Amino acid sequence: MHKDLSNQIYNEFFLNNSREVVIKLQDNTILKGILIGYFKDEDETEELHILKWHLVDKKDAMNLGLDSFGSIIGTIIRQKDIVEIKFSEDKENQLRIKNYK
Repeated sequence: MHKDLSNQIYNEFFLNNSREVVIKLQDNTILKGILIGYFKDEDETEELHILKWHLVDKKDAMNLGLDSFGSIIGTIIRQKDIVEIKFSEDKENQLRIKNYK
């Protein structure tokens, strides 16, 4: 298993033109949407460690993850719950990152 799958996801998050993803969680739940942000560990080591990701519906992608009252919309996903994530700029060139245990 990769020491920290979050680094791979983070790199793709910033390299990919489209942040549209399909995420499979440990409990086999499938989530679809747009990754708009993340929460990182406050540890000051050189290696980045993401604790959680912020996922919203396509229609909310431009709202900065907040509703009109300033409350967070979407889903906060713990990194350790992610089994697989697919980034798709288009259907033919999907990047799939799996968490192998």
